[in-house]
Amino acid sequence: KKKKGRTVYNRKEIYKHITKSPFTEHYHAPIWNEIIPDAEWRNVPNKRPFSGLPKYIDRLRMQIMHGSLPIGPRMNYLNRTRGPDERDATLCPMCNHKETIQHRFLDCNTTQNLWNALLLIWNRIFPGEDPSLQTMLFGPSYQKDIDYNQQAVADLLCGQMITAIWDDRKEYFDRPHKPHTGTSILISKWLWKVSYSLNNMVVARTLFRNSQRRWLHTQNLSP
Repeated sequence: KKKKGRTVYNRKEIYKHITKSPFTEHYHAPIWNEIIPDAEWRNVPNKRPFSGLPKYIDRLRMQIMHGSLPIGPRMNYLNRTRGPDERDATLCPMCNHKETIQHRFLDCNTTQNLWNALLLIWNRIFPGEDPSLQTMLFGPSYQKDIDYNQQAVADLLCGQMITAIWDDRKEYFDRPHKPHTGTSILISKWLWKVSYSLNNMVVARTLFRNSQRRWLHTQNLSP
C-alpha cells in the first residue's frame, strides 16, 4: 500500500499470504526431521496473533530451527586462541559431551533438569497434558479450537525456558572457566523472566487476574 508517496509493506500480511501456500515449508536443519518427524514447519515461526511474547524468543527459535547457533564445531576457532589446559570450546561446558543443538536444548543433564522443573509448573496449568517437542522448542501452533490464553501462556513458559538455557550457555563464551550455575539459580532466572513477561501480557492478566501467579512458586522445583 502507498503512504505519503512511499510503499509500505505489511510484513504480517505478506507472511500470512506466503504461509497459506501449500508449497511453502520453512527451511530447517535436517536433524529436526529425525527428532520431530511429525513437525508442522509451516507453523514455525508461529503464526500467532500478538500475545506480548518478547521478540528475542522468536529470533532464538529461528536460530535453533536453522541450526545456526555458535556451538559445537562452529567454535573451533576459539581453540586456536586458548591454551592446552583450557576447556575445549566445542564441548558442552557442563558435562564435556560433544555439543550439538540437540544436546544443548534437550539432552544435557542440566537442560533436562530445567525441563523437568517446567513440567511441574506445566502440570499445574495443564493437568494430564505434556508439551510436545515442537511446543517446547518452537511454541504451540495456536489452533483455533484451543483456548488462546492458555496457548499464549504455554508459548511463554517454553520460550523463556530456551532463552534461560541459551543465556547461561553464552556466558561461557567470554568466561570459559566460569563455575557451573546451579540448577536452582537457573530455575529462578527462568521464573523471573516468565513473571516479568506475564506483566506485559494482557491475556495473562485476564486469565490469572486473581491467581497472583500462585502456580509460579519455586518450592520443590529443583531436583
